Amino acid sequence: MANTTKNEILIQYWDKSVSTLATRAVNKISEPQQERHRLYALLAMAATHYFWNGDKRGKNGRYPMNVPVTANSSKYLKGDYLGHNILALAVDFDGHIIDFEMNHNLIYNSSAEHAEARLIKRIFSLASLADTWKFEVSGHDQNDYNTFRDVSIYTTLESCSQCSGVMALAQVKEVIYLQTDNGMYLIGNILRNLTQGTKLQAPNPIDGTEISLPYFSQLNEAFDAFCKTVSESKPFFIPTDPNEKVDASKSVTSFLCTESAYRIFEAAKEELGNYLSGKTPLRFPDYQPSRSVTNLHGKSITTESTMTNKAVIKEIASFYSYIQINGRRATPHR
Repeated sequence: MANTTKNEILIQYWDKSVSTLATRAVNKISEPQQERHRLYALLAMAATHYFWNGDKRGKNGRYPMNVPVTANSSKYLKGDYLGHNILALAVDFDGHIIDFEMNHNLIYNSSAEHAEARLIKRIFSLASLADTWKFEVSGHDQNDYNTFRDVSIYTTLESCSQCSGVMALAQVKEVIYLQTDNGMYLIGNILRNLTQGTKLQAPNPIDGTEISLPYFSQLNEAFDAFCKTVSESKPFFIPTDPNEKVDASKSVTSFLCTESAYRIFEAAKEELGNYLSGKTPLRFPDYQPSRSVTNLHGKSITTESTMTNKAVIKEIASFYSYIQINGRRATPHR
């Protein structure tokens, strides 16, 4: 196909292989910053575990691979299926947690109600209001709207093309994802490469291995095992009505209802609990990330985060308590 584009960045990739466009440089993240990322990643997983629901195909049938539901199960595990077990969390440069959102495709009868897109839209809608958590507007750009250029998004599943596009438009700084989604074509890498150096540069993708998060490989391996196991003879869902078909699809959202996935998120919740209780000490409690910014006089200056990793622990403890008391799935968070 002849090159008809006038996009200078795309022209650079036009005659190269797809792998070149989909490959990004490995992020070199310091150990103190990795620890900081892991703390928020653990929070995202613990919150997902708290809101977990598994009856993806409704309650008229059985789920042989799911967590057994008992009288003592959480209200979400016992309740109706509201959306996939995928959560996104926004954190500003200083370390303050802005808000979280979850996937709610089912309750809104839509395939577009993904966690990251919902989160971005939610925060934009609250930008001029007093949020129910502790969101503070960090300032406006020359177009008089807020951006996410100093915000990190933690998402439990690699972002789709919709969410990647929304985050690029919002100018999100980086997105840390905790499981690979093989159906998403490495779109985060592609968009990052194609927007490098532009005003609407897509967020920098960071996978779990780059922050030394063991649950990243555990989830990916467990999903691979799910795909090898699920079949017509070993389905994900068996309907009560014998005239209906069993669900034996190799869907990542089905996997994220299973007990094998649940136990990995449970382990992350327990690890977070050890940090919050002080049982597991921080290796870098006094670490404060820094950044270069341009002041009003056009001079580049270096500023530090107002929160150390030790302060981050307190922030996470407070937010985790907050969502369990006031947080809701598919509703305003208070």
